[in-house]
Amino acid sequence: MLSLIFCSILIFWDNGAGIWQKNLRDLTSNQSILSRLTYYQASIRLFSQSPLTGNGLWSFRKLVNRAQAEIAAKDPSYPGTYGNPKPRRVHNEYLEALNDGGIVATIPLAIFIFLIMRHGMIIINNRNIDPSIRTQALGIFCALTGIMLNALLFFPFRIVTTLFMTSLMAGCLEGLYLQYHPSPRFIALKHPLKKPYRFIFSLGTIFFLSWWVYTTSLRPLRGEMAFFQYQKAAASGQASYAQEHICKAIDLDPKNTLFAYHAAILYATAFHDYHQSMYYVNHAIEHFNGDVALWGLYEAKANICAQMGKQEEAQRLYRKTRYYNPEKQIP
Repeated sequence: MLSLIFCSILIFWDNGAGIWQKNLRDLTSNQSILSRLTYYQASIRLFSQSPLTGNGLWSFRKLVNRAQAEIAAKDPSYPGTYGNPKPRRVHNEYLEALNDGGIVATIPLAIFIFLIMRHGMIIINNRNIDPSIRTQALGIFCALTGIMLNALLFFPFRIVTTLFMTSLMAGCLEGLYLQYHPSPRFIALKHPLKKPYRFIFSLGTIFFLSWWVYTTSLRPLRGEMAFFQYQKAAASGQASYAQEHICKAIDLDPKNTLFAYHAAILYATAFHDYHQSMYYVNHAIEHFNGDVALWGLYEAKANICAQMGKQEEAQRLYRKTRYYNPEKQIP
């Protein structure tokens, strides 16, 4: 047990290539603590709005601006974070899990983690198993413990490589347990699928996975590449090329708030096409995903309305901008 505690402290202290010391200084600074407290307060408010089922995946980044506005409306001393596009994370994976899935998702997840770790402890404490196997189980157990401790203050499960390694280590730990403690209740097919059906099932699975990877990864990646070309064209003053690339980026990733926001700015400033600009800013608000601060979208919409001569609508939107960002000075 002492070696387990010691290894956990080492993993948590190191935090990858010795950057924990810097993180510790950042964490203990007044600004860092204040920022995390504001994130936690907004996260708890979101959880209180839907404690049972949560608000859906990525709910914090989508709804944190509204939560901060509600808190600031009741408590003007609330030091919200109103940067653009921050905040995106709670900096606490457990609070973020409660925001996304609520109690319904968090409790089964906690039970799953508890069972994995409990099975790991059974392997570690079983003196009848080869010491090398017990050592492997101890190393995996300590690594998982370090990641879970790290999740209290950061967001390791949102990083693809860390999530993959966490899943791999949990699978290895459970695999060791099943190897030395086989369960009669272990799921198995008594009547495997026949060859024609196995082929159809495999083909359907490959097709589904290919479609899923293409729509969720490749198309958004191509959209990011088109957006990069847009930024280069816009920086060099080539408005027509910028228009071509930003439209291509939106076609590839139509629900990307950042792309629609930049399209709205481009049409308003370079082409003075305020109707098209209004279309894109409304599209960005409708599909808001947290990539842009919400108050920035309403400020852009207010500026467009002012250019179109809709002064009353512009003033209403400026007040809404001020609601989502009390620090913002409005005309």
